[in-house]
Amino acid sequence: MSDISEQAILHNDYNIRLNQQMLPPDGQHVTLHCLRFAEAFKLEDYEKLKTGLDRLYDESDRPDGYWATEDRENYKEFLSLSKRAFLPGGWLNLSGFVSRSFAESNKKAPIMACVRELPQGVSSLRFCLFRMMPSMIVLVARIDPDEYISNSLNEIMLEQFEERSEKHSTGIRHISVTIVKGERIDTWIGNQQYASEAFIAKYFSGEFLSRDEKDIQCKCPSIKLYSLQDIPFTPATKLTDWLDVYKHFVQLIGEPFITYQFDNQYLMFEHSRFQKGDRPTDIRILTSESLFKAPEAHQMYGSIIGAIRYGHENAFDNFLALLAIDQVLRARIKLAIKHRNKLDEYCIDSNNSLDSKREQYSNIYNAKKVVSGDYYDFLRFRQELEYITSAEAEPWLYREAPSFELLDNQHKRPDFVRGLVSNMRHLVSLLDGSFALLNTRYSDLFESVSSLSNFAVADSAYQYQKQLSILTWVLIILTAFVVALTAIMAVPVIIRFLAQ
Repeated sequence: MSDISEQAILHNDYNIRLNQQMLPPDGQHVTLHCLRFAEAFKLEDYEKLKTGLDRLYDESDRPDGYWATEDRENYKEFLSLSKRAFLPGGWLNLSGFVSRSFAESNKKAPIMACVRELPQGVSSLRFCLFRMMPSMIVLVARIDPDEYISNSLNEIMLEQFEERSEKHSTGIRHISVTIVKGERIDTWIGNQQYASEAFIAKYFSGEFLSRDEKDIQCKCPSIKLYSLQDIPFTPATKLTDWLDVYKHFVQLIGEPFITYQFDNQYLMFEHSRFQKGDRPTDIRILTSESLFKAPEAHQMYGSIIGAIRYGHENAFDNFLALLAIDQVLRARIKLAIKHRNKLDEYCIDSNNSLDSKREQYSNIYNAKKVVSGDYYDFLRFRQELEYITSAEAEPWLYREAPSFELLDNQHKRPDFVRGLVSNMRHLVSLLDGSFALLNTRYSDLFESVSSLSNFAVADSAYQYQKQLSILTWVLIILTAFVVALTAIMAVPVIIRFLAQ
């Protein structure tokens, strides 16, 4: 057998082993329990949020039912009070909606929500409103998927993948089966979120969903909760060993390089693939269903799914609200960079034409108005952030958000939420410097063009005065010529008159 054939067989065996290692442990079933994503609304957009919620409830099958009426009264009161709020804090849960297909398949069970058409695969859609800042409300959309969504995910999990070959400038590049399968699952998960985002965007949009509608990528920061039948959380060494054995499988759900433990019940993975380019932050959380099979959990919540859904949902919602504010800051930085990259378009040229300077003056003035408006918006944002991240407000902030701790803190990093707040402070300082630089630069350009425009006007006036002076002399000479000519023409007449 040739060396090439032996290498092909070894390579094929390696791919088979990788496929085997990427399967769920011991044939367990992966369940996507819920998807949460956040949209942020500034004070100016509260009315737009109210209008969108009104439309959602108007289009439900029971627009005047008890739950719809209660939800309407609650969110109208919450938004009305938020418009006059001077301090952060406060939240509101809405019953939301269940899909028609879910209602039809559960006719005997009490439906404590409005029934309406929802995106395919979504059994229920609920909302939570958080006033994390005096002038900003974060809306968290809670998506509960149908059972077949998890079944579809497991079908992909069980598929056998082959490596992909791509042409590259340096030759043929071989993409590993782990990357191929990871990309497939990423695309599948992204499609689930995008379908719900697109549905929400038809009714209202804020900081994230107002972006280019042609972009079919996810736009909102999100948290997704998965579960397996059993994960050994304690002791920590046993969990570390489990992660090492199933690292290829765990990689499909979230990058194992950033692994957190929360209350010995959850693993949290921040998926790095969703942070490239303009993709929003996507955090995936893995839990064990066995932790919710205790009799007390079943008695309190009625079912395992109920325990997972309601037992800790407020912690995740509050954490996601913080994550949304961090994402808003990142969007502000992209905006500042966009303004900065346009600075070269407003360079001062040597053309002293009055029309040219007038146009340039107008362009810079309009650009400076936009930047100043963004800066004013940021100043308000910064003052409120300084308050909620201050020493006085920190206890409230951390009481509202869960304390995610590192499982293996090799780099002595702080816990995730405190690190997130620290990152927010850092982003604020970067934005402060960027906007200050932009305002200074635009002011310099504004003054330079203004000076050149004044010079052009003065020079034009001087040229006009010179032309006016020449015209005056021309008129004097012309007048003298006319007078002389008139006198010459009058001489024969005078002579004839005298002769007579």
